[in-house]
Amino acid sequence: YFDICYVIDRSGSMSGSRFSSAREAIIKFIEAMYTHDRGAIVGFASSASVYSQFTGDKLSLKNSLSTMNASGGTSVEAGLVSALDLFDSTETKHVKGISNTKMILLLCDGDVYYSNSTLERAKENGIKIFTVLIGSTSGNTKLQHMADYTGGTFYYAATAEEIREAIWG
Repeated sequence: YFDICYVIDRSGSMSGSRFSSAREAIIKFIEAMYTHDRGAIVGFASSASVYSQFTGDKLSLKNSLSTMNASGGTSVEAGLVSALDLFDSTETKHVKGISNTKMILLLCDGDVYYSNSTLERAKENGIKIFTVLIGSTSGNTKLQHMADYTGGTFYYAATAEEIREAIWG
């Protein structure tokens, strides 16, 4: 089972189809959650906001997405730090003695800045970062490095369908 923090770029450059594709894809991921999975949602622009703490309540997660809109600058670092803080403040869930696998699913359209200490913090805590670059090629090497360093995977996608296809195959 999984604890997944969805970290979504809600900067101005994501407005329109990029943002609606990201939101649509996240809704599909939420709908696919199993009984013991938990999700949390962080949105970032110039700063980050927690839209939902970790929960297994799918309706609550989907409703929190509907309050998010795109505007402002881009701080991937703020989004990642907020996600890591959420993991730190949430008790690890165990099912039949096994801890839920921790992961971050980062969706953004490039303009990527993060610190090495943030990646190290994720790695030390066993949190894999899966990155999805939406509709751009800017930032792909940084997102690739982020995923590789933490044991996640980098994906490129332009539409909600491509995002789902990239992750689920």
